[in-house]
Amino acid sequence: MGTIKENDLNAILRFGLTEEKLNQFDILCLPENFITASNASELFDASDAINLSKFLKMQNLLCANSFDLSLESQILERRSSEKWFGVVLIRNKIILPVFATVIGGLILNRIDGRDESDQVHIELHLEKPEEFTRIKYDGDGETLIKVLDAIKDSPDSTSAK
Repeated sequence: MGTIKENDLNAILRFGLTEEKLNQFDILCLPENFITASNASELFDASDAINLSKFLKMQNLLCANSFDLSLESQILERRSSEKWFGVVLIRNKIILPVFATVIGGLILNRIDGRDESDQVHIELHLEKPEEFTRIKYDGDGETLIKVLDAIKDSPDSTSAK
């Protein structure tokens, strides 16, 4: 877990995104290589990240994906039981319980009908005043669910952005 300082917000504002556009949403499901891509033509979304954004929107969360942000990213369809959720930026921590429930359902095969996954890959950024907390996770789904439960149950997770 690391901290991204506010001046690194420039990495998120690349590719024509504006703070005004980003402020319309509480959660962003960004392309998997959003932080490392050198130009917009390199961006790609994993199909699992697209499914995640769809299920978050079904819960009436203000969620944006590449399409909503006018990013012309490619879609990468992997043929394995692993789940790739890309870069997820949570701007309003009040939604953490719903996010944890949705991603837990996807991991544990309660929503998308796929077999339970052994491995999950996600880069989660939690916005806090003047900084982001970054969690880059590559591991089993059960442990990620426990991590998300611990974060959502922490005292500062119920405060709004």
